[in-house]
Amino acid sequence: GARRAGEGRGRGPRATLFATTFIVVLAWASACEGQAPHPASWWLRFRTTGYLFEVEEPSGATLDRFGAYQDFDGAVSGLANGRLALRASGRFADDLYLREKVTERARLYSGHVEARVTPRAGVRAGRQFVQEGVTGLTLDGVLLTLRPRPAWELSAWGGGRAPLTREISLDDWSDNAAWGIRAALARSRAVRVAASWAYRERD
Repeated sequence: GARRAGEGRGRGPRATLFATTFIVVLAWASACEGQAPHPASWWLRFRTTGYLFEVEEPSGATLDRFGAYQDFDGAVSGLANGRLALRASGRFADDLYLREKVTERARLYSGHVEARVTPRAGVRAGRQFVQEGVTGLTLDGVLLTLRPRPAWELSAWGGGRAPLTREISLDDWSDNAAWGIRAALARSRAVRVAASWAYRERD
């Protein structure tokens, strides 16, 4: 009972940010409808993988098992006159349910909205993999990218580290906060200099 109550209280920050982000993005996409049309495209892929194995107990008893997992990934691009894209990938629950729950059945690997605000500025919000300088993690949050000049690239991100098992969770960011910035300068095709800073919390 205490664990469930704690989980319920911790859903505010992430849920509020995600809901606000999607509302803003949808409003912005609607405002772009009156502009010149841009072709939109989408794709969706499903895959089923079966696992057949046998478990032998210390007593010598054996048990045959079969499980099947359904994975999906897809994307929609070209929305809002080519400025908006949606991407997601994950795993469904096992439809051949095993008696013992040995793995986390449903997982969300990625699920984010990517918006090109201007030709030199973009934002990505949701579950995403971030590899920026000293940071590499699956983030539930926001990533901003800026190119004020052709040679400069600036990025900033913030939110919380996704659960290691990738389950769909909106727990409080205060336990697994992640923030950072990165600046890169391309002096030439052969020389590039970058500096980054990151802050991480764990439990």
